[in-house]
Amino acid sequence: IFAVIIAMLAYILRQRVKSNRQISLELKKHLQVYAIAGEYFFEYNYQTGKLMFSEPEGEKGDLSGNLNFDYSKYPDDPMTPQRQERFLEIIRSESERSYEVQLSCADGEEHWVRITIETIRTDEGDLVYSIGKINVLDKEKKEHDILLQKSQRDSLTASFNAETMARLVGESLSDLQKGEHGALLTIDVDHFKEVNDTYGHIQGDRALCAIANLLRSNFREEDIVGRPGGDEFMVYMKNINGIDILSEKCDTICKKIQNMPAEGYGQLTISLGAALCTRGISYEAAYRSADRALYQAKKAGKNRFKLVDATPGTH
Repeated sequence: IFAVIIAMLAYILRQRVKSNRQISLELKKHLQVYAIAGEYFFEYNYQTGKLMFSEPEGEKGDLSGNLNFDYSKYPDDPMTPQRQERFLEIIRSESERSYEVQLSCADGEEHWVRITIETIRTDEGDLVYSIGKINVLDKEKKEHDILLQKSQRDSLTASFNAETMARLVGESLSDLQKGEHGALLTIDVDHFKEVNDTYGHIQGDRALCAIANLLRSNFREEDIVGRPGGDEFMVYMKNINGIDILSEKCDTICKKIQNMPAEGYGQLTISLGAALCTRGISYEAAYRSADRALYQAKKAGKNRFKLVDATPGTH
């Protein structure tokens, strides 16, 4: 009987070793497939707190192998790198879904990644493993950002287009706090049709680009510069200290454009209307006020600016 029991135990042990070897080979095969596909694979054990992480194929075709981490004491372990905390929170969330997040990775750089997670439970419903894969999205995000930027910009001058200006200025106006001021400037190039008729449309386009560059270089980085269309430009100035500062800025812009070198398109001048904005004004109301001021500047002879106070309740 004792010999039979020994034989049975030996057989069971042999079968278990054989099964473990088969599982190990299957895992190795899957990891190599992920590596060749350029994907990162991970497996997290909830019972032990151990994380196994595979890296994709290197530039020279070598498989980087597996990385193993012990997070059994997280979050109580102060030695856990801060950059890994967000990743651990995601894989411990017990959810089956995809995340697109920006994480600080092992190379010390910030990367956009997509983390896809599946969970494995026992027949009783106890959570045992989280497994998943990670795709680096840096290239995809960069291409998306380029397309988004193109959709928001005027193709000639790279200034914001009309739709984007309305959205950005509207958001800025809604963020104004009590006592704060912004300003919306609308600008028309004087006699621009004559520029096109005299010097040609190519030189006319050069003139528009020169004005756009001058506006961007003479306003702050946080200010918003756009070209709604044609020879019209628009600028929204954030956080200005009253109408006197606005008047000085408008005067400076008019003089700088008038003094620009006439490089193939003649001397340029502008008419400018500006509306001082406070909390509670909408984009539509601010635009109407600035446009009214622009009309006054044109009616007064062009090559000048006019200001209005667009504070709700004033005219």
